[in-house]
Amino acid sequence: MSVHEVTQAGMTGKLRQVPLKTSDAIVLLIIALTLFIYIQVKDFKFIDYDDPKYVAGNYHVIKGLSLENIKWAFTSIVDSNWLPLTLITHMIDVEVYGLKPGGHHFTNLILHTLNSVLLFILFERLLVSKWTAAFVALMFAVHPMHVESVAWIAERKDVLCGFFWMLTMLSYVQYVQKRKAWLLIFTAFLYMSALMSKPMAVTLPFVLLLMDYWPLKRFQLNSGFKQLLLLIMEKIPMFALSVVSSAVTFYAQKAGGSVAKLEYLPLSERFKNAFAAYITYIIKMIFPTAMAAIYTIENPFPVVKALASLLCLIIFTVLAVIYVKKQPSFFTGWFWFMTTLVPVIGIVQVGSQAMADRYTYIPYVGLFIAIAMAVPKKPSNKIYTAAVAIIFAGVTMFFMLTAHRQVSFWASDVRLFEHALSVTRNNYIAMSHLGAAYTTKGRYEEAEIMLTKSIITQRNYPPAYINLGNTLVRMGRLDEAAANYQIADSLKPGSPYVYNGMGVVMMLKGDTAGAEMYFRKALSADPFYLSAINNLKRLYGNQK
Repeated sequence: MSVHEVTQAGMTGKLRQVPLKTSDAIVLLIIALTLFIYIQVKDFKFIDYDDPKYVAGNYHVIKGLSLENIKWAFTSIVDSNWLPLTLITHMIDVEVYGLKPGGHHFTNLILHTLNSVLLFILFERLLVSKWTAAFVALMFAVHPMHVESVAWIAERKDVLCGFFWMLTMLSYVQYVQKRKAWLLIFTAFLYMSALMSKPMAVTLPFVLLLMDYWPLKRFQLNSGFKQLLLLIMEKIPMFALSVVSSAVTFYAQKAGGSVAKLEYLPLSERFKNAFAAYITYIIKMIFPTAMAAIYTIENPFPVVKALASLLCLIIFTVLAVIYVKKQPSFFTGWFWFMTTLVPVIGIVQVGSQAMADRYTYIPYVGLFIAIAMAVPKKPSNKIYTAAVAIIFAGVTMFFMLTAHRQVSFWASDVRLFEHALSVTRNNYIAMSHLGAAYTTKGRYEEAEIMLTKSIITQRNYPPAYINLGNTLVRMGRLDEAAANYQIADSLKPGSPYVYNGMGVVMMLKGDTAGAEMYFRKALSADPFYLSAINNLKRLYGNQK
């Protein structure tokens, strides 16, 4: 039976029947392998890398679920993002687990497992072979590049968005099969939920159009643009949601100071980094090594590396277009990968990272589809079938063991950033985070050395000065601490972390009025900054 025949059968509501026991076995295998990789997170802690912003130090989230906090989630920007559903799930976790990090990690694990199973169900319905669907789902479940999205509590937004992404696609397939208007409305609702989990979902309507071509075969390239136009019109509500979400996200990122200015990172450098990032993602998909929590941008970026990457992208894209009729799965898979990475590829540069493992969570599905469908099917050739099965098992085992090891690095701040420094070069961001982790552990001399190294590597990175200031406060070197806070403030004015640090310096010097002024400035910049709130209470307590 061809893909076209399967799809047409599906569109009349008659789905291909798969032996129940086989499908169940595949689902159980997906669950078992996912648990093997990630069950270790139950013993992990919060890390001081965005976890405080979303959970451990978030004034509203730590108070649990309430109407007031739900309202706050829908009306507030956190870490330059609007993601109310993600924040609400964190509140639910607090209600269930309190602030025991193992429970919060477990929720991420459950969501990732569900996403993997839903992906299998989706493609088991759409593709000729259930084993092809199993390949896509298993690669998604065990790939080491997905570890960051699952093992990092702050990346709840990834796995939650992925959950609603999978449900949106399943609902859309049901709509295509049954042609009921309410299913299209429900699909749009699920899509809106994905956007409220993480705005990276803005590309989902484009992916649905790719699915309309293959495997759903709702239009043909030689039939003109009328059919395509009708399919676009059908998705106008979802495209409208994409536009609104994009506008809100850009506003939130810019208001939060996360969008890099052109004078700091010119557009030419952004494009060069973007070209190379695409190819690096492909390489790490095939052979995932040197994975780190942070990758810094090379500036200036090597021209030869950028041009070679661009040439590879052009070649793959041209091949996808040339063979669009013979290999429609490659067309859909390639453009799924290219399109879904657009929001995070760095043309609009957010933050200081060159790329991130977590950005591959949804995009890699496109590559997995392209690879799975490219493998010739020869059911009558038992030797060939056995060889393919052995290779599949070997790749799965390699990825599974690599992912298990990668998860272990997320057990603590120190281990995470020491590993990042061992696999990257001149990583001033990882140095700054590691220095802060050393400070938390009371390893002040090591922290000072590491933070100084971060500053020498990149003198315009404010967090390193703030972290060094915090370390020097712990060491009793208050004037030096104040000097570092002032440098950070000159680089990026208005930081509540700078004001809070200066307030601590003033408080330790016995300058109550100065301390109160700085703590209030910190709260003016961030009214719910817990450290400033607690320091102000401590200051009043000392006055009593």
